[in-house]
Amino acid sequence: ALQDTVLEDGVKLDNLVQIGHNVRVGQHTAMAGCAGVAGSASIGAHCTVGGGAIVLGGKLFYGMSGMAGEFGHVTIEPKGVLCGCGNRGCAERYASATAVVRMAREAIESGEAPELAKAASSDPEFSAKSVYILAIQGNPDAQRIFERFGEVLGILMADLVNVLDLDMFVIGGGVVSAWDAFAPKMFAELRERSLVYAASAPEDATAKKEGASAQIANYSRKKTIITQALLGSDAGLYGAARLPDLA
Repeated sequence: ALQDTVLEDGVKLDNLVQIGHNVRVGQHTAMAGCAGVAGSASIGAHCTVGGGAIVLGGKLFYGMSGMAGEFGHVTIEPKGVLCGCGNRGCAERYASATAVVRMAREAIESGEAPELAKAASSDPEFSAKSVYILAIQGNPDAQRIFERFGEVLGILMADLVNVLDLDMFVIGGGVVSAWDAFAPKMFAELRERSLVYAASAPEDATAKKEGASAQIANYSRKKTIITQALLGSDAGLYGAARLPDLA
């Protein structure tokens, strides 16, 4: 589905970054989903976003130890939430489905998020989707959670755009269905923090000229495209199915 979307726009993709559940499966998910794409990166906001992949010239880049692409473990908050990897403040502790639920439960425990508390008590399967539904209904506590999600993802994306300077970044995973709740904040962070993105972002008359955007003109003829993938939570299945062909 993602490949079809790319080809409809006439874009050829060979270089790619993917973040997913399992490093090896996530790597092949990336390659399977964006086969033939030139200068692109794919970021997956899955339940956990630790594992990932980099595809350069149509080939997987594993790194010296086979662990290249651990973007979910890029440090966002040096003294932040403890991560399972042993570090504090990893991106996946703020920009993932599990992070959304954690932040929601913290808000409930504070006693200042009655609507979240009501939703959690009435739904035994309380999830990131539950929080998203409240956010699009206008609940400020749920909206703040997705704004934090977008802020952290924007910081991570700004770093990746600055370092990689690719044509396209594709964000995937189940939480991408909440795009309208977190993407505005993500793009705002990108424009403010990434000089490369400020110079190459698609035109947006409503965007504020702050931070990096205030320091450089949008002069690049080629534009940095950041969009959402279509595979959602099925990305891991596609990656696993692709493994035998790429072994």
